[in-house]
Amino acid sequence: MNLKVGNKKVYVVSDMHNDADRFKLLLEKINFSKDDILIVAGDIFDRGAQPVELYFEILKHPNIQVIQGNHDVWLAREIMEKYAGEKSRRIYFIQYIIDHGTTDDSS
Repeated sequence: MNLKVGNKKVYVVSDMHNDADRFKLLLEKINFSKDDILIVAGDIFDRGAQPVELYFEILKHPNIQVIQGNHDVWLAREIMEKYAGEKSRRIYFIQYIIDHGTTDDSS
C-alpha cells in the first residue's frame, strides 16, 4: 500500500519472513528516503535465513514502524520462555537469532 500524508509517502508491507535481501530490494524499488514512512505490518521473523540482517536493516531506519505479527509474537514468546529472568529481552532476542540463524524449529 502507498499513501501520501502531507509531503510524506507512506508505505505498508508485511510478511517479510527473514528475507533481508528482498527487503533491501523493496527499499530500492520504492526509492525509500528519510522523508518517507514505512509501516511493517507483521511477520518479520520465521522461515527465512536472514533474520539478523533483516533486523539490523530495519533498525537503520528510524522512519520504519513495526507492528508485531503472529510469527513475531510467537518468536518473542519462545525466547522469553527459554530465557526468562536471566538477562534483558533484547540481548537474548538478538543472541537467539544469531545462534540459530532462523526461527524454524525443524533444524
